[in-house]
Amino acid sequence: MYQSEYARVFLRNAGSQHILPLSDYIDHNLIIKNIDMPSKRINQVLYNPIKGLEITTHLIRLFPQIKWIPIIKLKSEEVSKLLASSKVYVDFGSHPGKDRIPREAVLNGCCIIVNKQGAAANSLDMDIPAEFKIEDPIKEQNQIVSLINKCFNFYDDQYSKFGNYLSKIISEEEDFEKEIKELIKHI
Repeated sequence: MYQSEYARVFLRNAGSQHILPLSDYIDHNLIIKNIDMPSKRINQVLYNPIKGLEITTHLIRLFPQIKWIPIIKLKSEEVSKLLASSKVYVDFGSHPGKDRIPREAVLNGCCIIVNKQGAAANSLDMDIPAEFKIEDPIKEQNQIVSLINKCFNFYDDQYSKFGNYLSKIISEEEDFEKEIKELIKHI
């Protein structure tokens, strides 16, 4: 079984023959509804300090004028509220599958910027515009800061670019239920 296209390709290349999809989905209760959202989003960049910290720390040192907030020691609801009050989430980790926080970030209204590794490298797992997928975050640090500033200054226009990915994330629960039914047929 595989959770992402990245994992499917890995298993196929490792010689697996009979593999079926079994993805996951984000609990829609973790989406902060419009009535619960703050009236104005804050110009800040959120990040997971467990993933890609070396790259993120490098960017934090180079660009201290940007407000960087680690997502740490928070309950699920607190993470959702923080995402819903912010404009940008960055993730420069290895992306071994369809990661939870980037999907939850988009569901809660954040623009996301990722490196092109693992599942983030393909559009089946992370269907975001190519401009938000960075090949080499260290070499392309100015592009990252430019994207962050675009998201800060033109938030509505930039966030609208994530519509396809948002729709895909919303449909994941239905996809999961279909995959379960298909899996049961093979038992």
